[in-house]
Amino acid sequence: MSIVNLSYNSYNLQTTTDLANTIMSRDILHRHLGNKNIILRSDTIRDGFDVVSVNYSQKLITVRGLLKSNSVANLRILRDAFMNALRPNEKNLDINDGSGTIRYNASVQSVDIPEEFWNITTLPFSIEFLAQPFAKATSYTSVTLGTNEGADFSHTFTVTGTYKTKPTITFVVDDGDNLNYIELENGENLDWIRVAKEALPTDLFVDGDHIEINCENETVRLLRAAAWTNVDFTGIFPYLIIGSNKLNITLNKSAAVQVDASLIYYPTYL
Repeated sequence: MSIVNLSYNSYNLQTTTDLANTIMSRDILHRHLGNKNIILRSDTIRDGFDVVSVNYSQKLITVRGLLKSNSVANLRILRDAFMNALRPNEKNLDINDGSGTIRYNASVQSVDIPEEFWNITTLPFSIEFLAQPFAKATSYTSVTLGTNEGADFSHTFTVTGTYKTKPTITFVVDDGDNLNYIELENGENLDWIRVAKEALPTDLFVDGDHIEINCENETVRLLRAAAWTNVDFTGIFPYLIIGSNKLNITLNKSAAVQVDASLIYYPTYL
């Protein structure tokens, strides 16, 4: 695949502006499917097997190219800087092939420099990245689920990408003295999570409370009086499927309440 822009941990792996420090990444292999872990159950009587569970584990991404400089000494400096930049682990690998940038979380597994005797001011290289099995967009998508809601409500929207994604959901309690709990359910896969007043520091929702449900980090936090506090919850952290998602929000209350709800997610790509 041809490359327009390529960087690892903000280090540019595709630059030709400086004759002494030119990195030409010719191609990158990343469009294949990541490795799958498939758990099987063999039948003791019949032929064949059943698939118990499947999950993606990792993806190996290969980048090949050339280091070019204008002298032997400068090539050594370029090579050393190149190796040092690839040293950190679990950093952003940003790839743009002309259709937009996607981002992998990756670590460098190996760097091969198969030089020949005639390599005076150029060095070929091959980098192997061990990456998460999917990439994400570099910017998030925002969805407003409801504004000034005083009773149970639902919102349907479409998720882009090619793989399920884990959102960050925010509830802002404008009037919460009479609120017992907030529950969110994804009607497509029946994942649900609930935050009740008993989990809060004062056993009450307070006007101005922000409840943040981060499904990626698997945390639930309360923002009150400019301070974040982790709070308990029941249920599981819901994920969003590709295509249509209908989220159902339950506001269990004893009298009038008022709540805003929104979420953000990063489109995810296999």
